Amino acid sequence: MHVSPSGRPLPAARDWWWVFDPRQSLRAQAVLLAGGGTFAFTVLLVVLAGTYQRRTLEQQVGPALETLAVQVGDKLDRAVADRSTLVTLAANLGPFAAGSPAELRRALEAARPGIPDCDWLGFVGPHGQVVAATGGLFERTDLSLRPWFRGGRERPYAGGPREVPALTRALPPAAGGETATHFLDFSAPVADVHGRAAGVLVAHVRWNWARDIVLSVVPETLARSGLAVTLYHPGGEVLLDTGASGWTQPLELPPLPEARKFRGAMRETPAGSAPYVTGYFRHRGIRDANGVGWLTTVRQTEARAYAPVAALQRTLAGWGLALCALVSAGTWAVAGRHARRLRAIGTAAERIHTGDRTALLPRPSGQGEVATMCAALGDLVEDLRNRPESK
Repeated sequence: MHVSPSGRPLPAARDWWWVFDPRQSLRAQAVLLAGGGTFAFTVLLVVLAGTYQRRTLEQQVGPALETLAVQVGDKLDRAVADRSTLVTLAANLGPFAAGSPAELRRALEAARPGIPDCDWLGFVGPHGQVVAATGGLFERTDLSLRPWFRGGRERPYAGGPREVPALTRALPPAAGGETATHFLDFSAPVADVHGRAAGVLVAHVRWNWARDIVLSVVPETLARSGLAVTLYHPGGEVLLDTGASGWTQPLELPPLPEARKFRGAMRETPAGSAPYVTGYFRHRGIRDANGVGWLTTVRQTEARAYAPVAALQRTLAGWGLALCALVSAGTWAVAGRHARRLRAIGTAAERIHTGDRTALLPRPSGQGEVATMCAALGDLVEDLRNRPESK
């Protein structure tokens, strides 16, 4: 143990890291207080900003997906209604109630190009037998059990899509190399000159155009952000799926909150899958077309929908940590200046205590608290030195 000339024990030598110990170092205490406060403020800011941003997005993302679902569904309904109207006009204006099969076939061939995406147009007699058709396909075939025949005898009918393998085999390859496999059925009643039912005009329309309609509302730029459009049959069968969310199999028909609501948004948690924000639209048809009862959904995973929250929190955390480091460095420098002054005062006081009459307390310039304290202590020491010693 080291002792001073006066016999007072000197403090033991400290390890180099004592300056980082808040129990021994003024600088460490100041940095802990300032840096810790800045860090706590950063954490609070990140949490509050993230919570506010998520609540804001929750109010925006759902309605936005609902709007997209409505737009997709409305365009599909209008496309179905337009084609149904054209078939009805052809049934009302065409000479299908009378004439030989060859004459009817020529009339059908002339009418078919006026119906977009129509690959087959036929006239079915009142008992369900095909009287004439484009390309002669299915002529003299009994199709009385088809839903489009039963539904189209009294009013326009739209149904499907469904597979028609015989029609697919009979069609030439499309210009793009894509072969139509699914078709929509459109039918309308045909009346004779006396207004009596003469049969049904039926059109098989390619289903491929539906994907083009979806892409016109949700282009690939939006699909790359994980927006997936799925079209469901009322029975739950998937009619169309863009697959933009990365699933290998489309999700099942979601359980909708209220059967009376035709549109809305909800949080969907499929089994074994990530949660989704889902906007939906129930198809009701346009004008005289009753629609086919489809359901359109637009989904996005919550991770992607609320990605701006994580991005904002990362940005705030980065800036907050940088500010914390800057504040800590500044505090270390300022507190170190005061710590050096205090150590100089302590060293001078120790020399004075050991009898060194030439030692003087440092007198920093300025009017700060440390300078004022050093000046007051220096005056006190000089006053004590100048007093006569008691005998």
